[in-house]
Amino acid sequence: MFTLQRIIHRAKKESTPSKDFSARLWQRLDAELPAETRREHVMSYARKTAIGFAIMIPMLSVGTSVYAYSSPSVTEGTVLYPVKQSLEKVQLRFVQSPEARAEFHTTMLERRIQEAEILSASTTVDENAEITLTAAEKEYTHSTEAIGGEIQKAVEENPKPNLRRARAIERLKVLHDRYSALRSRVPHRP
Repeated sequence: MFTLQRIIHRAKKESTPSKDFSARLWQRLDAELPAETRREHVMSYARKTAIGFAIMIPMLSVGTSVYAYSSPSVTEGTVLYPVKQSLEKVQLRFVQSPEARAEFHTTMLERRIQEAEILSASTTVDENAEITLTAAEKEYTHSTEAIGGEIQKAVEENPKPNLRRARAIERLKVLHDRYSALRSRVPHRP
């Protein structure tokens, strides 16, 4: 077995071109190849690199945006928070019906409460928690106004109780309780 390995190693060494031979071959090829071919090789490498970056940049942008939008840890004062707010504004523009608008504001209320809970859990409660709670309060107002208007309109059209309306109201009650508990923990700064 040992001699077989030695034979294979020797055969590999003998079949591999020497460094001298490789250097002379590259010099000869370099001299014989036209300049355009050499430039094409360099351009090909540059083109591949540019295409790689052109693919990576949008992927990183989309990945960062998705993370910023979906993560409750992206809160007021973090670098990605403006990205999150921009995506939420875009989403709001696509909401058409008053019912969907009420649901959107309720979801935003829930997000602001989650963010405020994260901020208030930190060792020092700073002004960012207050800002987030103020934003939650604004979303609560939008939600109640939208749901109130939607409920009044729906009751006029169909006086029978609606399960979706009941769930929306129950969700708002739970979120209001969470908001009230947070508001009592975070000092209010005028």
